[in-house]
Amino acid sequence: TTAGGTVSPGTSPGILTTGNLTMDSLSSLVIELNGNTAGTGYDRLAVNGTVDLGTANLLLNLGFAPNVGDMFFIVTNDGTDAITGTFAGLPEGSNISATFGGNTYQGTVTYQADSLTNVLTGGNDFALAGLIAVPEPGSLALLALAALPGAALLRRRKRA
Repeated sequence: TTAGGTVSPGTSPGILTTGNLTMDSLSSLVIELNGNTAGTGYDRLAVNGTVDLGTANLLLNLGFAPNVGDMFFIVTNDGTDAITGTFAGLPEGSNISATFGGNTYQGTVTYQADSLTNVLTGGNDFALAGLIAVPEPGSLALLALAALPGAALLRRRKRA
Protein backbone atom coordinates (compact mmCIF):
# COMPACT_ATOMS: atom_id res chain seq x y z
CA THR A 1 0.00 0.00 0.00
CA THR A 2 1.34 3.41 -0.96
CA ALA A 3 -1.58 5.61 0.09
CA GLY A 4 -0.30 9.16 -0.09
CA GLY A 5 3.22 8.02 -1.03
CA THR A 6 5.47 8.13 -4.06
CA VAL A 7 6.72 5.03 -5.86
CA SER A 8 9.80 5.44 -8.02
CA PRO A 9 11.52 2.28 -9.26
CA GLY A 10 14.96 3.90 -8.99
CA THR A 11 17.17 6.95 -9.42
CA SER A 12 17.95 5.57 -12.86
CA PRO A 13 15.70 3.19 -14.80
CA GLY A 14 15.03 0.02 -12.90
CA ILE A 15 12.46 -2.65 -12.10
CA LEU A 16 10.78 -2.62 -8.71
CA THR A 17 8.97 -5.82 -7.73
CA THR A 18 6.25 -5.69 -5.09
CA GLY A 19 3.26 -7.60 -3.75
CA ASN A 20 -0.28 -6.18 -3.79
CA LEU A 21 -0.33 -2.51 -4.79
CA THR A 22 -2.92 -0.02 -3.53
CA MET A 23 -2.61 3.64 -4.43
CA ASP A 24 -4.91 6.64 -3.98
CA SER A 25 -5.32 10.20 -5.27
CA LEU A 26 -2.46 11.38 -3.03
CA SER A 27 -0.08 8.73 -4.41
CA SER A 28 2.30 9.12 -7.35
CA LEU A 29 4.17 6.74 -9.62
CA VAL A 30 7.31 8.38 -11.04
CA ILE A 31 8.57 6.75 -14.24
CA GLU A 32 11.80 7.50 -16.10
CA LEU A 33 11.78 6.85 -19.84
CA ASN A 34 15.37 6.94 -21.11
CA GLY A 35 15.27 4.09 -23.64
CA ASN A 36 13.04 1.25 -24.79
CA THR A 37 14.28 -1.64 -22.61
CA ALA A 38 12.59 -2.25 -19.27
CA GLY A 39 14.97 -1.97 -16.32
CA THR A 40 17.82 -0.27 -18.16
CA GLY A 41 15.98 2.12 -20.48
CA TYR A 42 12.78 2.72 -18.57
CA ASP A 43 11.23 2.06 -15.17
CA ARG A 44 8.87 -0.83 -14.55
CA LEU A 45 6.75 -1.70 -11.53
CA ALA A 46 6.24 -5.49 -11.41
CA VAL A 47 3.31 -6.40 -9.17
CA ASN A 48 2.84 -9.92 -7.82
CA GLY A 49 -0.73 -9.61 -6.58
CA THR A 50 -3.56 -7.16 -7.09
CA VAL A 51 -3.20 -3.68 -8.56
CA ASP A 52 -5.49 -0.85 -7.44
CA LEU A 53 -4.35 2.49 -8.82
CA GLY A 54 -7.18 4.46 -7.24
CA THR A 55 -6.65 7.74 -9.05
CA ALA A 56 -2.91 8.00 -8.43
CA ASN A 57 -0.77 10.47 -10.34
CA LEU A 58 1.53 9.25 -13.11
CA LEU A 59 4.62 11.42 -13.54
CA LEU A 60 6.75 10.78 -16.62
CA ASN A 61 10.36 11.94 -16.93
CA LEU A 62 11.22 11.62 -20.62
CA GLY A 63 14.98 11.51 -21.19
CA PHE A 64 15.21 10.53 -24.87
CA ALA A 65 13.38 10.86 -28.20
CA PRO A 66 11.28 7.70 -28.57
CA ASN A 67 10.75 6.02 -31.93
CA VAL A 68 7.33 5.46 -33.44
CA GLY A 69 6.20 2.01 -32.32
CA ASP A 70 8.06 1.98 -28.99
CA MET A 71 5.96 0.42 -26.22
CA PHE A 72 6.58 0.84 -22.50
CA PHE A 73 5.05 -1.78 -20.19
CA ILE A 74 5.16 0.30 -17.03
CA VAL A 75 3.05 -1.73 -14.58
CA THR A 76 3.13 -5.47 -15.13
CA ASN A 77 0.45 -7.37 -13.26
CA ASP A 78 0.92 -11.09 -12.67
CA GLY A 79 -1.98 -13.51 -12.98
CA THR A 80 -5.22 -12.68 -14.72
CA ASP A 81 -6.77 -10.11 -12.36
CA ALA A 82 -7.48 -6.78 -14.03
CA ILE A 83 -6.01 -3.50 -12.83
CA THR A 84 -8.61 -1.58 -10.85
CA GLY A 85 -8.70 2.20 -10.85
CA THR A 86 -6.80 4.39 -13.29
CA PHE A 87 -4.14 7.04 -13.13
CA ALA A 88 -5.63 10.52 -12.58
CA GLY A 89 -7.06 11.91 -15.82
CA LEU A 90 -5.95 8.88 -17.84
CA PRO A 91 -8.88 6.61 -18.66
CA GLU A 92 -8.36 3.68 -21.06
CA GLY A 93 -7.19 4.88 -24.49
CA SER A 94 -6.47 8.45 -23.41
CA ASN A 95 -3.45 10.49 -24.47
CA ILE A 96 -0.54 11.52 -22.29
CA SER A 97 2.20 14.03 -23.08
CA ALA A 98 5.84 14.34 -22.06
CA THR A 99 8.60 16.74 -23.12
CA PHE A 100 12.20 16.08 -24.15
CA GLY A 101 14.70 18.36 -25.88
CA GLY A 102 12.13 21.10 -26.35
CA ASN A 103 9.75 18.73 -28.16
CA THR A 104 6.44 17.44 -26.85
CA TYR A 105 5.69 13.75 -27.37
CA GLN A 106 2.21 12.30 -27.10
CA GLY A 107 1.19 8.68 -26.62
CA THR A 108 -1.76 6.51 -25.66
CA VAL A 109 -2.28 4.59 -22.43
CA THR A 110 -3.87 1.19 -21.92
CA TYR A 111 -4.63 -0.90 -18.86
CA GLN A 112 -5.15 -4.00 -21.01
CA ALA A 113 -1.66 -4.61 -22.40
CA ASP A 114 0.11 -7.96 -22.32
CA SER A 115 3.84 -7.64 -21.63
CA LEU A 116 4.38 -11.39 -22.12
CA THR A 117 3.28 -11.25 -25.76
CA ASN A 118 4.31 -7.61 -26.31
CA VAL A 119 0.84 -6.48 -27.42
CA LEU A 120 -1.46 -3.73 -26.24
CA THR A 121 -4.64 -5.80 -25.91
CA GLY A 122 -5.84 -8.93 -24.17
CA GLY A 123 -3.85 -8.53 -20.96
CA ASN A 124 -3.85 -6.81 -17.59
CA ASP A 125 -0.73 -4.63 -17.69
CA PHE A 126 -0.47 -0.84 -17.91
CA ALA A 127 1.41 0.37 -20.97
CA LEU A 128 2.21 3.53 -22.86
CA ALA A 129 2.59 3.39 -26.63
CA GLY A 130 2.92 5.53 -29.70
CA LEU A 131 4.93 8.40 -28.22
CA ILE A 132 5.36 10.66 -31.23
CA ALA A 133 6.55 14.23 -31.53
CA VAL A 134 3.73 16.75 -31.70
CA PRO A 135 4.43 19.68 -34.04
CA GLU A 136 4.44 23.18 -32.56
CA PRO A 137 1.19 25.10 -33.20
CA GLY A 138 3.03 27.48 -35.56
CA SER A 139 4.32 24.52 -37.57
CA LEU A 140 0.80 23.16 -37.90
CA ALA A 141 -0.40 26.49 -39.27
CA LEU A 142 2.40 26.55 -41.85
CA LEU A 143 1.64 22.96 -42.88
CA ALA A 144 -2.05 23.79 -43.25
CA LEU A 145 -1.23 26.91 -45.27
CA ALA A 146 1.08 24.96 -47.57
CA ALA A 147 -1.69 22.47 -48.26
CA LEU A 148 -4.08 25.16 -49.55
CA PRO A 149 -4.72 25.36 -53.31
CA GLY A 150 -2.58 28.05 -54.83
CA ALA A 151 -0.02 27.91 -52.02
CA ALA A 152 2.72 27.74 -54.62
CA LEU A 153 1.73 31.26 -55.69
CA LEU A 154 2.77 32.54 -52.26
CA ARG A 155 6.45 31.84 -52.92
CA ARG A 156 8.71 34.84 -53.11
CA ARG A 157 10.08 35.57 -56.55
CA LYS A 158 13.70 36.38 -57.00
CA ARG A 159 14.34 39.67 -58.82
CA ALA A 160 16.80 39.67 -61.63
